[in-house]
Amino acid sequence: MPTKQYGVLPYVRRGGKAHLVLVTSRTSRSWIFPKGARVSGKSRRGTALQEAFEEAGLIGRIDPQFQFREIIVRQGRKIELTVYALRVEKVLKRWPEQKQRRRIVVPAGEAGKMVDCPQLRRCVKQWRRAS
Repeated sequence: MPTKQYGVLPYVRRGGKAHLVLVTSRTSRSWIFPKGARVSGKSRRGTALQEAFEEAGLIGRIDPQFQFREIIVRQGRKIELTVYALRVEKVLKRWPEQKQRRRIVVPAGEAGKMVDCPQLRRCVKQWRRAS
């Protein structure tokens, strides 16, 4: 049975154009979206919001029109990832994992090229088509 994770595809609009917020993973240092295992006592969306806060210092609202699931295989384990679009309302200067990760805001097209994981790249493509 796959492990379940919940995350966000965080976006901001700058000059009428969509930009995505990426963070580095703690292990490989590759660019990813905030995501993680379900937090006890929180809903799936609540978990995704918590991960956005802890990993990237982001506060915002989940866009109910965009959600998708992907299966990722990492180190031989299957992960069922549910990703929600997050309209970022606030980017904090300080956040819990700021010493463990880097954060960057880039145009959506560039973000798609920076993300190594094919499933996360697919997320970006689907989101760009839908938004």
